[in-house]
Amino acid sequence: MNYLIHKYISSMKLSLFEKFNKFFLFKELNSGILFFITSISYLYSIVILNRWIFVPIGLKSMGRIWHNYIGYQEIGYARRSLWGTFLNITKLNQLFNNEYINSIFIHFFLLTLIYLILSRYIFNRLDRFNFGQLCLIYFSPSFFFHISYATGSSDIVCIFLLIISSLFIRNIFIISFISATGVLVHDLYIFFLPFLLVQILLDKSLKITSLFGSLIFKRHFLFLIILPLTVYLSTHIFGSENIGKIAYEEIAKSKIPLAYESNHPYWSGFYEIFPNKTEYVLDHLNGLKLEFFPKIHLFLIPFSYLCGLLFIIKNYLKLKVDFFSEIIIYLSLLAPLLAFPLVTEYIRFTCLSCILSILFLIRLSNQRSSDFKRINVNPIIIFSFLSPFGIILERVLPIHQFLF
Repeated sequence: MNYLIHKYISSMKLSLFEKFNKFFLFKELNSGILFFITSISYLYSIVILNRWIFVPIGLKSMGRIWHNYIGYQEIGYARRSLWGTFLNITKLNQLFNNEYINSIFIHFFLLTLIYLILSRYIFNRLDRFNFGQLCLIYFSPSFFFHISYATGSSDIVCIFLLIISSLFIRNIFIISFISATGVLVHDLYIFFLPFLLVQILLDKSLKITSLFGSLIFKRHFLFLIILPLTVYLSTHIFGSENIGKIAYEEIAKSKIPLAYESNHPYWSGFYEIFPNKTEYVLDHLNGLKLEFFPKIHLFLIPFSYLCGLLFIIKNYLKLKVDFFSEIIIYLSLLAPLLAFPLVTEYIRFTCLSCILSILFLIRLSNQRSSDFKRINVNPIIIFSFLSPFGIILERVLPIHQFLF
């Protein structure tokens, strides 16, 4: 009798799971469902962005804001200074008297733009997505919610440029120009270049390895890898000389006095614009030993999510590309992890790989593949309850750690 009851309960559970699965996989989507999901995601992102209202440190929770204010006008042609230059010219960083409020508004504006352009892209291909895939994209702990939290850098600018390049533009010269712009905004954009190259080559042939040595590959490699890297290296070869910490911080203090008063150890951005390269590498390698390995269990949370995304991609690619093309695709998605010896923000760069993986899945919808809609992402959606992923290991789940 107990056996029969247990069997009945098991079959009922399986039935409920199957119903849940079918709902997420085969529910007919319409613009109303897309609008509903997007709205919930957008509102939560706004709450995350405006966490300063709820936390004790207030506006200082924005972190570093120097990248919105320091440009070529102040220090000459230097790395990571193009975005500040643009904001200085347009005066978008002078809309409010408070530099933190300005930075929040700039971040909010870019976040809204990303929501609008990505939702427009999905709306035009809505019949190729299933409900679960929309939840994966809009409720991902590493995508919208993460970039809403990651306010202390110009990552959101680079992600905006990446989305424009990978989803909307096919002209190699325009993509090359945007890539050259991206590396001047922040050198992390270098880790996006392999992804862009691979995506464009996939448009030419599913077997990327068949293109090696071809004129197409050489041309795209030149414009999408060599040219942007040359532009980035120019900041080191022809860039302005180190003006010294005291002189630099006097300039920064006049631009962002509230940031100066915050006592944030990296408030001015001096060490990011003018790093001591030897000390920089040695400090970060030492950081791997002292910070990363003792707390690797915290890193496994976002890394498991990344592995889940790669597993979904693997299942889709299994019968569509050759083994070496598949490896090249994975390497392009994991390129941001190459920064590990150079950074201490391990969660941040893991999230960048997750974003590349999600963009890769979104871009697959453009292939009009009859089976793309059947990609089952349901098991990984549970990670959405951990949103957002933070930036550093100590705050891997910042909202949960704040609340509990």
